[in-house]
Amino acid sequence: MSALVLSGAIASWSSAVTQGGSAGPAGPQAANQAPPVTFTPKKANLGKVGPGSTTPAKFVLTNVGTQPLTVTQAIPSCKCTAISPIVGQTIQPGGTLEVSASLKAPPTPGERDAKVFVSFEGYKAPVILELVGDVVMEVVCDPPYVDALKNVT
Repeated sequence: MSALVLSGAIASWSSAVTQGGSAGPAGPQAANQAPPVTFTPKKANLGKVGPGSTTPAKFVLTNVGTQPLTVTQAIPSCKCTAISPIVGQTIQPGGTLEVSASLKAPPTPGERDAKVFVSFEGYKAPVILELVGDVVMEVVCDPPYVDALKNVT
């Protein structure tokens, strides 16, 4: 009889996980929802950055839920983005977690953006942190001024 009860419990757990649920603290019904996290800034606007430069940004994640949240993954969208090691860290309800990220600008001008996908135990949908910068080339004038009215009468 106890083998049948255990078998039923495993089947129930297995069914929840295969249908997109979770055996984590948030429960199967929360797995398809976004985690209860807010973050600031919404987008880190790095402004004008030089080609090849690395520009830092900081995000603060706040747990607005009632259960602790544990970071399971933090994946940058490209090799140009570095992040602080946050996997395994837990944010208590009402607590915060600071995430440092940096964007390495390419050698060519133009707008560059990158994202960091942060996943939490018990939730499928990640929180997406975004960095954006405008890569600009330095212009050097030689001579340092232009006398446009020279020899004009």
